Amino acid sequence: QRQRIARAREHAGRSRAMSSTSASAFVDALTSDALTLASTCVLAASVVGLIGVRCAGGKTTSASVSSWVSSWFARASSAQAPANAFDSAGKVRLTVFYGTQTGTSERYAREVVAHARARYKDAVAARAVDLETINAMDAEDVLKEEIGCCVFLQSTYGDGEPTDTSSDFVYWARDSASDGRLPDLLEGLTFSVFGLGNRSYEQFNAAAKMVHKALIDLGATALMKIHLGDDDQCLEQDFENWIEAFWPAFESKFGLHSDGGLDEELPRYEVIDMPGVDGERAAASQASKYEKEHSNARVAPTSTKPYLSSVKSVRELHGKDADRSCVHVEFDITGTNVQYKHGDHLGVYAENGADITKRVAKALKCDLTRAFRLTKPSDAPASLSEPFSTPCTVQVAIARYADVLSAPRKQALAALASVATGKDAQKLAFLASPAGKDEFAKY
Repeated sequence: QRQRIARAREHAGRSRAMSSTSASAFVDALTSDALTLASTCVLAASVVGLIGVRCAGGKTTSASVSSWVSSWFARASSAQAPANAFDSAGKVRLTVFYGTQTGTSERYAREVVAHARARYKDAVAARAVDLETINAMDAEDVLKEEIGCCVFLQSTYGDGEPTDTSSDFVYWARDSASDGRLPDLLEGLTFSVFGLGNRSYEQFNAAAKMVHKALIDLGATALMKIHLGDDDQCLEQDFENWIEAFWPAFESKFGLHSDGGLDEELPRYEVIDMPGVDGERAAASQASKYEKEHSNARVAPTSTKPYLSSVKSVRELHGKDADRSCVHVEFDITGTNVQYKHGDHLGVYAENGADITKRVAKALKCDLTRAFRLTKPSDAPASLSEPFSTPCTVQVAIARYADVLSAPRKQALAALASVATGKDAQKLAFLASPAGKDEFAKY
């Protein structure tokens, strides 16, 4: 099938070359100055003629003519954008594909989509797509249907392999490119790749590099050079550096403009307070249900339904003077359906200790015993993920679902700023903004 496609394209190329020969003599006869002058005359005559036609009806005012001419030239100034970059509604399409193992690239994909909607409003149609939904049979058709720009947030897992969810797509791209007979398969695709990896591993960001090279070999156009994030240093800052470089390149390519602001109201959940005995009972019932669901030894655990295991032993493998930590932990999985092989990765959902939980509640002036329920508004954007299981108490929410021991991400600071007041709100908003980049790094 690939040979037939290659032969058909080769034949079509020869046909185009033959048909263009007769016109080449005429084009060569024109100097660049003459061609520029001719084009200018045609453009000026066209604009004057169109203005005359619009004014001839007697109903068109000079102001409306001026407005029409301005909008016409505004459209002409964005002519650098590819003709097929716009969808049927006239929006530039931005599709963010992500290949994730632990959810980090999915979170980044949601952030890119949220940024695009805030920066460009209705001028851009942005969406996030899990590469797990694209198999080798459909990959070519999916990418050929993509207009505008595609972003690939690709994680590397294990010893240089793509994540389980993206392996079909990554290996399809690699194998199709290595064939060498389809150099223009994706010639209409514009893309950018950000890799999520760890430099402490030998095959640093191998999957992202594989995707970037394969897309170029298949004829796609790279919007910018590949950016590689390093989780051994500061993956969050690497992502910030990439996205700050991406937006100007995206705007230049597709004729867009933005003031760079993200001052729209952040999407939020509806918080329903549940005071009194009824709230306590509802929270206790949910806690019992949670423990029962996650203690079922006959069900294989997943990232959304982990198994509640007891810890048998913990010991530090490095000495007291070491500059890093490596902890040996043993979990009791006796009688469970948990299976593993050497080299597998284990995701652990650890709870914050009671002392940490109390300190956080005190800083936020929250009552640990307060029960509440979270719901997702019906008009919430797709970037707002489903909330964790409620009803529950503030104590459970902080202990199980709040990452309070890591440096906060900018998105978290922006969320805190939206509910803070006074100087606290101003400080948090500044740290979350592009202007506060240097101070955020120090912070």
